[in-house]
Amino acid sequence: MKLAFPSVIFRYQKDFTLLTDLDSSLRLSEPSRQLIAQVALDKNYLILQATKPISSISGTLDYTISIARGLWLKLLYGYLALACLCLVLAAIAYKYQALQNLAAIVYSKLPSQLAFSSESRAFDRRILALCAVVFLVGFGLRWWYMGQKVDLHGDEVWSVAITSHSNACLWGGACEDGVYYGKEIKERELWHSKDASSALKDIANLYLTNNGDSHSHANLYYTILRLWHIGVRTGDIEWIIQRGVGLNFLLFYPLAFLFAFLLGSRLFGNSVLVPVFLALALCNGASISATMLIREYALQECLFLGFGWAMARYFCSELESRRAIILSALLIACFLLSGYFVVLYVGMLFALLWFLSLGESPKKAKLLLAMLGLAVVFTYMLYPIYHKGFVGGHATSALARVGGSDTSLLESMRVYGQILGQNIFTPLVLLALLVAAFAWYRGLGSSVYKRYLHSKEAFFALLLGGLAVVFGAVIMFVAPWKILRFVVGCLPLVSLLIVVATAPLLLQGGILARVVVVMLGASLLLYHQVGYLRYPHYADFRSEPIYQMEPILDKERENDKEIPTIYSHSSDYGATRAIIYFNDLRLYHFIKDPREALKSLAACEQCYFITALPMEAVRKGLGDGFSVELTQATFGLYRYYVQKREI
Repeated sequence: MKLAFPSVIFRYQKDFTLLTDLDSSLRLSEPSRQLIAQVALDKNYLILQATKPISSISGTLDYTISIARGLWLKLLYGYLALACLCLVLAAIAYKYQALQNLAAIVYSKLPSQLAFSSESRAFDRRILALCAVVFLVGFGLRWWYMGQKVDLHGDEVWSVAITSHSNACLWGGACEDGVYYGKEIKERELWHSKDASSALKDIANLYLTNNGDSHSHANLYYTILRLWHIGVRTGDIEWIIQRGVGLNFLLFYPLAFLFAFLLGSRLFGNSVLVPVFLALALCNGASISATMLIREYALQECLFLGFGWAMARYFCSELESRRAIILSALLIACFLLSGYFVVLYVGMLFALLWFLSLGESPKKAKLLLAMLGLAVVFTYMLYPIYHKGFVGGHATSALARVGGSDTSLLESMRVYGQILGQNIFTPLVLLALLVAAFAWYRGLGSSVYKRYLHSKEAFFALLLGGLAVVFGAVIMFVAPWKILRFVVGCLPLVSLLIVVATAPLLLQGGILARVVVVMLGASLLLYHQVGYLRYPHYADFRSEPIYQMEPILDKERENDKEIPTIYSHSSDYGATRAIIYFNDLRLYHFIKDPREALKSLAACEQCYFITALPMEAVRKGLGDGFSVELTQATFGLYRYYVQKREI
């Protein structure tokens, strides 16, 4: 029997695992009721070889019916969304003149002067020196923490498996039976080829299909990661950490700093506000944590800043040149390819800027639409199946959680508040804001207040930061998991709010200004928590929920090389917490069929058994002649120590 599902709708990993594990347990506990002889994957087809007529297994396949119903609902929602968009566009076209008049009224109420337009664009050497110090501090912190990273998150392992097109136990394939040394299986599953031709094939596959991950992620980060690893063939975890984090450290961090510097100089001119913004944006624990994670979030943080700079140039200047519009559109396309959730931020900012531009100059508003249209064209040129991310994967998870029983707005905002309080609005930062408010109340900095806070730059900085806060709140609510990574990219823009709030006092100078600077610097040092470095102990992993670092299978047991290890599991996410920590010099027996695995176990005096089967099924399959001890459990996988009883 061959069941076909649209690959962009049906995320097969989870459901295949559930089906396979259910049937495997059934085989061992009640062999007479075995319904499915084999489950296999062929592209977007699920192939079942049944031992009984289809009517006998209809109950086992109930989930396929719900998927079919869900597909109809998704199509209906899609058509409704398209119809609503057409109605909105028609209303705008019909009431264009009235909308333009309203925009002109709103725009006339906003600041129109540039605070730093008359200043020289040449930077004060002292300001440049401070910026250089901030860069070196951020560079040094990332270098030090990179040396502290010892474990890989399961998603980081998937980054490598997807990028290298491994198609085996870790991603999108099947575990083939065989006996492998740990070093051999890790190289096969991870960076398995160092040829340039193989890298080009992998990149072509990412361009066309994203190696089966098109439902959740775009291809930009994977493509850059594959180019970064041309010539590399390894399964060594330490080397993978150094190379993977090194990409974030040596490429994305300098680019993020450059974009932040350009954005800061555009909004804050040649002033002390620029290094303050750089420090708050890129030296906090969240930003460093993003660098430590071998995923797309350091790239996304970099492009959040790049997008902000491109829009600041547009809003705070006269009409852009054709070349500037093309380059900005390309930058926006890269930003869209850094993650599907950023579409919300792009949409919010573009809608507001288009409305305000309509009040300033209709021609400028048309140029903004042209920039957006060109960005969409560039996006599809770089990734032709970009739209698939909106009908599956995280998009489906997000829609399912909105209004669902497992979604709590209060809990989402609590976690979001924890992230902001831990990384941006720390107690010392809040105290610094109180000092700035006191200074403003007493009239200190009043000479700067009207000059800067009543300017286009200050308004745009507040707009960027305010939308970043709203974006983070919405994403935290709809995200599949309430964790740091989904909102870490927007946090540098949130820090703009702090800079604007303290700007009058800092620009005025004096003792209170120095006190505020010391408070902000001390905040970065004292409230400095970096994640994604290692898995905590099982009892403690809940203490770091915003990083979602679950335990792995104990690496120390891998040193018992004289004890055989049988691995019986299909391709699944749980394998990311086991295979990459195998001992290089140890033999591992890969046996997919649990019945065959139990036969091999019965032939051993003692053995480790890694599987997804529950202990009851293993004990029942082996009989009373063996003792079965659960040594560790993690994310759907169990490690048992099996020993033959003495008679």
